[in-house]
Amino acid sequence: MRDAAVRDMAGSLSDAAALSFATENDPVLAADAMPFALKTLDMLVLQQPKNPDLHLAAARAYVQYSHAFLDWEARKLEDEDPARAAALRARAANLFRRARDYAAIALTLRHPHLLKRLPEHPHAALDACDANDVPALTWFGIAWASLIAANPSDMQEVARLPVVEAVMRQAYSLDPDAEDGTLHEFFIAFDGSRSPAMGGDPTRAEDHFTRAVKITRGASASPYVTLATTVAIQQQDAARFRDLLNQALAIDPDAAPQLRLANALAREKATWYLARIDDFILSDEPATP
Repeated sequence: MRDAAVRDMAGSLSDAAALSFATENDPVLAADAMPFALKTLDMLVLQQPKNPDLHLAAARAYVQYSHAFLDWEARKLEDEDPARAAALRARAANLFRRARDYAAIALTLRHPHLLKRLPEHPHAALDACDANDVPALTWFGIAWASLIAANPSDMQEVARLPVVEAVMRQAYSLDPDAEDGTLHEFFIAFDGSRSPAMGGDPTRAEDHFTRAVKITRGASASPYVTLATTVAIQQQDAARFRDLLNQALAIDPDAAPQLRLANALAREKATWYLARIDDFILSDEPATP
């Protein structure tokens, strides 16, 4: 009885913290406060090591914090202060690894043998999963992909990218619209940031973009920024680049309170990229027919 009460309290606390950050309109305040929330989740997980929901909440929170306040800061600093950018990226990689481990435990609590089989037989291992596993699969895959992106010189991790893709495609096959379109946004970046020769597919990325916008009813700026900074750059399309980023900036940040912080961050990115279009688009002239 006591364990159930503690479990419910911990779940309520993590849900309330997630909502509080999601609805915040001040990214600096969120950046300053979120480490305390992360350590609170660490403490709750230590108290309830067999609670998959807490492991999942910790995985999601660490990924979101690292992307918003470490990896993005590194991106902005990499030209003017490469040493500081490298340090931030190393921190991000460390926390992406922690997030991956939390999500891995959430999966292992439901499927004890999944992770042992995953490296050699990913598709067979993932066949055991069902729709209830989609959130854990999603954040496990995103954390792992983010770890690889933050440290591309680790060839051992890079070699596991096909396994990461298998995880994300399994989650997508079970519930493509789960996590408020998070899977679609992942695949905008995954399919849109690579050239066709490297396995990318701009058409698929565009399809995921359309679906992400539909799911969020056009209230999320993030899909616009993601498509602009992947497909539009890959295709060197200055007009599309500007149009997508301006559409992101035109979204009312208060239209969807649960997206307020995500929209504030996406708008910051849109402004930053628009001011540096010449760094990403080699020619601003339209292509001749």
